[in-house]
Amino acid sequence: MRLEPPAALTPVLTALQRAGAEVLVVGGTPRDALLGMATHDWDLEIYGLSEARLSECLLPFGAHRVGGRCAVWVVAGAEIALPQAQGGRIDPHLPWEIAAQRRDFSVNALVWDWRTQRLLDHFGGVDDLHARRLRAVSANSFGEDPLRVFRAARLAGQLGFS
Repeated sequence: MRLEPPAALTPVLTALQRAGAEVLVVGGTPRDALLGMATHDWDLEIYGLSEARLSECLLPFGAHRVGGRCAVWVVAGAEIALPQAQGGRIDPHLPWEIAAQRRDFSVNALVWDWRTQRLLDHFGGVDDLHARRLRAVSANSFGEDPLRVFRAARLAGQLGFS
């Protein structure tokens, strides 16, 4: 598998890597690529940069910050965020496996390492893709965000998963 970002996103990725960031593509992008579907939403988690440094790196590209509590920037068709520990605490040095525990389903906890061009799968998401099933990453997934129940129904219908 190889993920090709939109052309407008490439200079952003290059700038982040030059700044020393570890760029991980998360969420639906790796899932959809493995399913052979077009990738529309680019969600990136940036490791190794402080919130201030990330903001500084994104400024030349016209990124704007959205959301209140969580640091998320939108630029070139992508949402860029710092990893979060339990309780929503931002930690740019958090191991990716810990950050992925906050994802809803195993198929959305798949991670593509931009630097190494490798798929990282800590929760069996690839097996769940092959089995065409949605499985919660954690027993706390729905308690943390009750709207995930609706997301489960939507994804099951869109992807034809059980």
